[in-house]
Amino acid sequence: RGLAVAVLAAALMMRVMVPRLYDPLEAHPLEHALYHVGLAAFGLLAGLGATRLGHLPGRLAAFLAVGMTVMFAAAMT
Repeated sequence: RGLAVAVLAAALMMRVMVPRLYDPLEAHPLEHALYHVGLAAFGLLAGLGATRLGHLPGRLAAFLAVGMTVMFAAAMT
């Protein structure tokens, strides 16, 4: 179950990281911020799902998923 949650959350996060969804939000600061909070939430969910696999894989997955969101935000500016 943990593996399924980790994979699905990461897949959904990647699914919403497309310019078609992201570009219209740049003109609206609140929606833009909420978009990134949502991406971080998907990353946290992926990490929590991965914790069911063990202590170290969960922390690593959470770090990588949230880090991917931060790097995406930095690259888009």
